[in-house]
Amino acid sequence: MSKIVKPLLVGCILVIMLLPLLNLGFSSFKTQNDFYQSARMLLTGKLTFENYIYIFTKMKIGQYLINSLSVTILVTAASVVFGSLAAFALSRLPYRWLTFVVLFIVMVRFYPKITTIIPYYILMKDLKMLDTIGAIVLAQTGLFIPFVVLLMTTFYSDLPKEIEESCRIDGANIAQSYMKIIVPMTAGGMAASAILTAQLSWNEFLFASAVSSVKSQTLPIAITSFLTDKGLNLGALSAMSVVIVLPIVLFIFFSQRFLVQGLTLGSVKG
Repeated sequence: MSKIVKPLLVGCILVIMLLPLLNLGFSSFKTQNDFYQSARMLLTGKLTFENYIYIFTKMKIGQYLINSLSVTILVTAASVVFGSLAAFALSRLPYRWLTFVVLFIVMVRFYPKITTIIPYYILMKDLKMLDTIGAIVLAQTGLFIPFVVLLMTTFYSDLPKEIEESCRIDGANIAQSYMKIIVPMTAGGMAASAILTAQLSWNEFLFASAVSSVKSQTLPIAITSFLTDKGLNLGALSAMSVVIVLPIVLFIFFSQRFLVQGLTLGSVKG
């Protein structure tokens, strides 16, 4: 019985998860008239690419895409590098201090991020960094470093302390031990941290919308330009949504092996 129920349950969950994406994909090939004539998911008229032609010719989607890629790459690299170093330092603290610091980081992660928007906006204005990629990168890096620290602390805490002692006996300093021994042993955790951070950065809206206006807009911000008092161009909006969703879905799909391996490694003690 379980051999039938489990695949059936997984299939139902998969259908529920994929239906919105399928609806989005079909909608991107509809004309505006098709939306008014039928609200059904499947295509009711002829297949058209005019929505994609519109967003690539009439909108600066190429620039938005470059901005999103730039922000995601820079934020992911900075968050993983600095977060991993901080996590390694924390993992070597006495247990009671480690617990206190981790609890503090968790509390910081829980407070409403919108409460820091105005202070951060004023800071970027004083530094003349409004509407720059740097302002978005700094904000997102500050958001995601605590996440990387929490994730990587688990990996580092599981490493036997004898490894570092052996390195010191062999004459290696802490930097050499970290780069040549610790990093290769925790590469799976770093890969998992990078994948999850990239996904969070790609979709981040709050801080990016606060400090960007024209030049530095990312894709999640650019899509709001469809919200006007003249109504919605639903076809173009759907096409834009596909452009936003597709890259990160493909990225997660092709990197899922590293994500699963990294998270599984971090859950194994000893």
